[in-house]
Amino acid sequence: MVEVTTFCTGCRACEKICPKHCISMKPDSEGFLYAEIDQSLCVDCGACRKTCPQNLKVVNDSPLKIYALRSNDDKLLKKSASGGVFAVAAMFVIQNGGVVFGAAYDKNMCVKHIKVDCETDLWKLQNSKYVQSDTGDTYVEVKQLLENGITVLYSGTPCQIAGLKRFLKRDYDNLFSMDIVCHGVPSPKIFAKYIEWQSKRLGESVVYCNFRDKAGGWGQSLVLVTSPKGRRLSIMGPSDPYYYHFLAGNLHRSCCYECHYASEYRPADMTVGDYWGIEKEHKHFFSYKGVSLLMLNNKHAVDFFYKIEGRFHKVESTYEKASRKNGNLRAPSKSGPQRNQLYVHIDELSPEEYFGRELHCPKVLKNRIKALIPEKIRLFVKILKTYVYSC
Repeated sequence: MVEVTTFCTGCRACEKICPKHCISMKPDSEGFLYAEIDQSLCVDCGACRKTCPQNLKVVNDSPLKIYALRSNDDKLLKKSASGGVFAVAAMFVIQNGGVVFGAAYDKNMCVKHIKVDCETDLWKLQNSKYVQSDTGDTYVEVKQLLENGITVLYSGTPCQIAGLKRFLKRDYDNLFSMDIVCHGVPSPKIFAKYIEWQSKRLGESVVYCNFRDKAGGWGQSLVLVTSPKGRRLSIMGPSDPYYYHFLAGNLHRSCCYECHYASEYRPADMTVGDYWGIEKEHKHFFSYKGVSLLMLNNKHAVDFFYKIEGRFHKVESTYEKASRKNGNLRAPSKSGPQRNQLYVHIDELSPEEYFGRELHCPKVLKNRIKALIPEKIRLFVKILKTYVYSC
């Protein structure tokens, strides 16, 4: 067998299902993992093709329930990117003897899926990591836990959840899956270059990166933390080159622009994201502290949410309202105008040269002004405009 699929997402499902262990994941020139087959070991059994979620989509029907919500625990809410749905669900699972899987930074600032089984480590999985996570051996680990009767909550991008579902081959009552409203994933290589560049600029190693810091309110604030002095640098997202090009669609994996799951029909039991546009769709429910979108995509999810809904302030919504400002619930991100050039010289240039010549922010006055305005003021202006237009 020459290839598993032409639209590989790097989920590792094919690698983990192969009975001959002849598939390995290797980074391409852009730094994205792709399946590579050792033809000398392959027996052409077809297991990889049958398992690949890109060859056979994994989707639920239309969501049964959709909510706008936020945790009623203010401390937990402050640490979350939006309304705290994942954190509340994860805490419930751990408190009841289960385990949680999600994306976390390792000591080298690489993003990998890990298992967490205690509340004190849950912070590692919170907040957005705008880079593709490596699922590693977690699919195999999840299957072993499920077979042993352990409850598992697995969070990730839609394609990662679809890969897990295809690998497992059947539903488990003790598995709860949660996908995110995904904008697309940049490569680990370009993220590593970014961390190296920022570390040199700051004169210290960057040891933590939070793309959705809430110190100034719910929005798009980036915070970098360094070591050993523990410096904390706050940046308005659109004024940062990596953040800017991520939002512009210039950094994503090629298959992200043809994503099977950027629609109403999702692979996971639950879908979570920011409820962008809440100030228009449910004005009274807006909060500077953040509001999450939650889609319950099957009865399994509805039954789970029934156990934790008392931990939230909530209002019921609809797909039409929720997707109006969440474009990736309707269609994949569009390829940005610089997508095909930004990875070309990534290996040739130093971090300073790369971010000076290739991956820099356009010097647009609007972006500069935005960067100077505190998040809370920008949110207030959005709400004010909404009320003015509705009068």
